[in-house]
Amino acid sequence: MKSIRIVALACLLGLVPLAAVAQTIVWTDQNSRRIQRKDVNGGEHQTIVQFPSSPSAYRIHYDPVAAKLYYRRGTSFRRCNLDGSFEETIPTPSIGSFSLNVELRKLYWITSSTTINRSELDGTGVESHTYGSWGLETLEAVAGDLFFFATGSGQFTVKGVWRADADGANEQFLHISGPVTDFAHDLVENKLYYSDFAIHRINPDGTGYERVVNLPGWEDHYNGPSQVVVDVRGRKLYWANHFSKVIQRSDLDGSNVENFITAADAGNPNWDIVGLTIVYSSTPVPEPDGAKGRALSFTVPVATATGPSGPTAIRVSMVDLQNPVPPNLPSRPPPDFSAYEAATCTATGEAEGCARWVGKPSTFLESQNIPAAGSFKAARLRCTPLYHDFASEGLFHVVGAEIVPSSSYDVQAFDPGCPGDDTSCSWVVRMTTRRYGDVAAEFNPPPGTTQPDAIDVAQLVNNFKNLTGAPSKSSSQIQPNVPELHADINALDIAGAVDAVKGSAYPFSGPCPCPSLAACGAVACTSATVCADSALPGFGPGAMCVRTCDGGDQADEPCLMDAHCPGSACGAGFCRDRCGRCTP
Repeated sequence: MKSIRIVALACLLGLVPLAAVAQTIVWTDQNSRRIQRKDVNGGEHQTIVQFPSSPSAYRIHYDPVAAKLYYRRGTSFRRCNLDGSFEETIPTPSIGSFSLNVELRKLYWITSSTTINRSELDGTGVESHTYGSWGLETLEAVAGDLFFFATGSGQFTVKGVWRADADGANEQFLHISGPVTDFAHDLVENKLYYSDFAIHRINPDGTGYERVVNLPGWEDHYNGPSQVVVDVRGRKLYWANHFSKVIQRSDLDGSNVENFITAADAGNPNWDIVGLTIVYSSTPVPEPDGAKGRALSFTVPVATATGPSGPTAIRVSMVDLQNPVPPNLPSRPPPDFSAYEAATCTATGEAEGCARWVGKPSTFLESQNIPAAGSFKAARLRCTPLYHDFASEGLFHVVGAEIVPSSSYDVQAFDPGCPGDDTSCSWVVRMTTRRYGDVAAEFNPPPGTTQPDAIDVAQLVNNFKNLTGAPSKSSSQIQPNVPELHADINALDIAGAVDAVKGSAYPFSGPCPCPSLAACGAVACTSATVCADSALPGFGPGAMCVRTCDGGDQADEPCLMDAHCPGSACGAGFCRDRCGRCTP
């Protein structure tokens, strides 16, 4: 299948500056009845869908606007979410090649080798254009252009690649070819790639012909590439060989050919690839070797082929909380936060499925007294989605009462068009936290060494002294229940690490229910840091006095002093629940 096009065709003028992007090759294996995927940067392949019985998926396309996979099963089209959930049958008959016109939001397909049909993406509003001749096979729909292969019979007097308007009218011959098995469009250079007994490219008007890839053995008409994809951002060409049972890739000029995945890699000697596409998603990418005890650290990639990316909301689901391996001493068991784990989620007052959402990232100083010591970006967890251009933030760290040591979380991004429930608009990424007090190598997990140890305490002391080479505050801040991002590392962090070395359990109260039971503005602070006793719901032990910025870019964000609120002031404090949240 194809490159992924974005609606803003102005991007045809060239690449925007390259940002992090999650690029995933997705294919259909007819023999094992699976849809599978593998990231372009490597890693293990994964199964998205295992169909329990025939038919399997044939061909596959990706709609980046709605984050849906489209494929054919038997004589009908289907679509599903990126995790394979919520499969829908599209009520249109299909027996041949099909294509998505992402820009026009249309589905195209061929019937009886004489007719090109199109409909809305849900199958309604079918329109047909019949050519009255036998020989239509493969097609590709791109904005106002429709490209297809015709066998050279009837009105298509020349065998090869043709184009027509989006409604099928005004057909014209572009270039002679063998039987085309697939098309792919590079929207950056505006080139049309197609595969027959080799891989070729032309301009959309038929000029500029080049043979790009022609490997030994491909001249055998039954051993050439069967599917082709352009990775617009990575500037790579991918193809599947149905007969050699391999997916390969090269540079766009055909150089540097290499295997991407083989049948042996897939563990399936009968691998039968009958569909290929590429997915650009906003799946969060964890910081390499960046696990921390009290924070999740990641970047959010650009979700479109050429960028820029739009707003997304990031959901963090609590999977396994406070499960140290090896376990704590029996006399010092970890706190039981299992009521907040998503699989069961029985916490009193919890109405958000034991998931939280990432708030707006801000910049925080490593040291309040030494600005030159550096800074980092961090965001706090909240109860409701925040749609924000997280891709523009680079690396940032997420903190909150729910981010606790020795725990696992599922992190997932949602576009505004996603339902926000259990459907998947990006891949789910499992992230873990380190053991309590473990701020420097060696780390746990993995549980190969006893952690934390004296090195962790020493590094916290170095951080307290602002010494060069000390770990970032994003790694070394281990207290209190909600880490105060504006505060420096202090004696309490060091004391906590010492207790952790002695085997003490995690000492804080952990998650609170969402929505918060505390009403915003209901209880004033008795001092800059202390909350008055109150019998009102949500203001029990541990209730926090929180000051927020009166305005500016940091409006409503927590602060400790006016310097934390550029262009405004740090306002009077009001009490919130022990997780620092309240409900308006």
